[in-house]
This record gives sequence, C-alpha cells and structure tokens, in this order.
Amino acid sequence: MSLITCIIAIIITSLALRNTNFKIKYKLYWAGLIAFLLAVLFELISLIIFPVKFLDEISSRDQTTWSFGWAYIVGWIGAVAEFAAGLFLLLDKGAEEIIYRERVLHDENGIEASDDV
Repeated sequence: MSLITCIIAIIITSLALRNTNFKIKYKLYWAGLIAFLLAVLFELISLIIFPVKFLDEISSRDQTTWSFGWAYIVGWIGAVAEFAAGLFLLLDKGAEEIIYRERVLHDENGIEASDDV
C-alpha cells in the first residue's frame, strides 16, 4: 500500500509541476504532500507491526538467536526518504513564483528610463 501511495504521490507532484494555473498547482502540491505522508504512515505501521509479530513467533519456538536482516533496514530508509520527499515538497511549494520588478533610473537630465529586472 505504501508503494502504490508513493507512486500516486509522484504522479500528482509531476502533474503539479507541469501545471501553469497557480490555484490548481497548490492544490496538487497539497494532495501530493498528503499522499507522501500517507505512504509514510502505511510504511511505519508495517515496520512497527512486523517486529512485534516476529518476536511473538520467535518466543513461541524458543529460539535464542535472531536478526532482522537488510530488508528491514531498507524499509526504514524508504520511510525516511518518503518523509523527506514530503517535507521538501512542503518547503518548495512556492519556489516557482516569478517576481517581476521594474527599476526606474534617472539620467543626468532627470529623464526617467525604465530598466526591467
């Protein structure tokens, strides 16, 4: 579920980047942010429930040595990466606005000349 939600978030964010209407763009940014955070929630639930159920199963078999392996670490790295993607999306939502300023210059005779910046 986390993977599907993350892919949906990527598609929504890509649509937001291509859109030129600012109202729709911000709504899509928020939808992408919520989808990323929902994907993190799904992944955190699975990363917390897995060890609890695993320890219940191990304790019933009376085994003393166990380990989680590299896939569990990759799951935590994926959760952190999804959270960072949502955080960066939140921080960068207004970065595409272009500021247009007009600077007015005066020459020696007092005549105004505009210089676009």
